[in-house]
Amino acid sequence: MLFCLTADYTAQALNAMRENPNSNRQAAVEEVLAAAGGKLVAMYGRATNGPGVMVIFEVTDPAMAPAMTGVAVSAGTIHHVELTRLTRSPAGTMSWRRALPPSSPRSSGPANCAASWGRSSLTSLSRPS
Repeated sequence: MLFCLTADYTAQALNAMRENPNSNRQAAVEEVLAAAGGKLVAMYGRATNGPGVMVIFEVTDPAMAPAMTGVAVSAGTIHHVELTRLTRSPAGTMSWRRALPPSSPRSSGPANCAASWGRSSLTSLSRPS
């Protein structure tokens, strides 16, 4: 099962990174995941409320995801954590297609969803006629 964890680094973690700029955060994440039978899919830095991280990982036992999150939080490395279960199923793809207006091309994909509505439709929603 796929999960996405987003979090902000704590001051303690940022100080540790500053003191040891050659530390490999990805290797540390991979080590924790491997210990729980998981696998890192992707890891990105992010700057939403300050320096943070987004980790996409896969585990066979869904109970391991919140357990690993708890370990990271209790170690004092991250806070403001959100853990989301992701799906790869075609059913998830179909749900956005059903949400498109009937006149839009059904094969346009989510990236073109807003474009398929047309600028005039979006403008009319925000501006009184």
